[in-house]
Order: sequence, then C-alpha cells, then structure tokens
Amino acid sequence: MLTQNRINVCETQGELFVLAARKGFKCSEFIRKFMKSEICQYIDEFDEDPYAYSHNPRKGADVALKMSAEEIMEKLLHDEKISAASTDGELYSEEIMRWAGWLYRYWHYYDRCRPSNKIWRKANGQMMKKCYDELHDLEPEQAIARLLEISMNELWYTKR
Repeated sequence: MLTQNRINVCETQGELFVLAARKGFKCSEFIRKFMKSEICQYIDEFDEDPYAYSHNPRKGADVALKMSAEEIMEKLLHDEKISAASTDGELYSEEIMRWAGWLYRYWHYYDRCRPSNKIWRKANGQMMKKCYDELHDLEPEQAIARLLEISMNELWYTKR
C-alpha cells in the first residue's frame, strides 16, 4: 500500500507524461529520455522509508513533493535539453501516457525503489503502448507482473 505522498508522486509523473503528449513529444523517445534523466533520478531518490538507500533524499523530496508536472517539464526542457523537435517516433494518447507515467512510478515503489532506468529496460514506451489495452484496467501489481512476464518472453524468444 502506498502512502499519500507516494500516490501524489505517481499522479504528478502521470501528469508529466500527459503534458509531454500535449506538447507534441514523440512519446517513446520522451519516455526513454525522461527515465534516464537526472531529474528522474532525483525523484527516484525520494523515499519516506528511513531504511531506503538514497544518495540525496533532500533533493529528491524537493523534486518529488514540491514540483508540479509543469515545473518538472520546464526543468527537462531547460536543464536536460529535452525537446519535442529532436525526438523521433509516434504520439501516444493522453490516456496511455498518463497510465505509463503513473505505473512506472508505482513500479519504482512496488519494487523496493528500483531505479527508473532499470524499469524502463524491462518495459520501454513501445511495450507500454502495446500492452495498454490489455493491462490498464488491472491492479498495478498485476499489470507489473504481466509486463515482467511479457518482457521475459520477448527476451527468451530473441535469444533463441
């Protein structure tokens, strides 16, 4: 069960992904860049659990709890030089983007604060889009388990 602060962080990340779609970002590329970004790492470092490992919990809390999706987007555009013009790929619906952003953050908390870039390696933006219709109505834990299963099957088939 997530605390209210963690739920709020999930909601903010979902809103950030919707904002990316509205701004015309090619979604799979935005997801890749965000999940590997410094600001995403700061959000990863926020944790209310005093036993959780964190390099910079204060910075993480400042980003995760105090910044809106719009402020995070501004930081991505300005500090990380992520731009809609420099991305390739297709646009996803706002519903897919909200679900993907929310679920990635939930997955981070559910999997004992696994770094976002490692979660992205298991389920990239294209997989999230492909699986949306099948998984978006499931409980988050079920969706994560199914994404891991799909990821393992794809890995197995590509190595044969």
